[in-house]
Amino acid sequence: MSADPFDPLAAARKMRNAGFDSWAKTTQQITSSAEYARAMNALSQPGLLATALLRKAVERAMVQFLAQLNLPSRADVGAISQRLTRIEMVLDDLGAAVESLRAAPSQTPKAQPTVARPRGAA
Repeated sequence: MSADPFDPLAAARKMRNAGFDSWAKTTQQITSSAEYARAMNALSQPGLLATALLRKAVERAMVQFLAQLNLPSRADVGAISQRLTRIEMVLDDLGAAVESLRAAPSQTPKAQPTVARPRGAA
């Protein structure tokens, strides 16, 4: 797109872009400083602590509520999932062992039936 020399808004656009660029550089300098990081950390800590306490209280209430309804909690479902995963792994191992036994040739030779010979016969 070529610049029109008679565009009356071109100067306004240039000033606007220069203003945006200066704001962006200033904001980047401020937010990348260590002082800004410390200040944001100090300001956010109370909110994070309050959120954690609220989440724990809601979780405790939900566990009690689910127990009254005889429904599993998140921890119960997670424990069952872990147990089922372990069972599945053991079954896979057993299946692989059975397949390897089926595929492997017999290690011991089959015993030949013995025929009883009379005594003294060669």
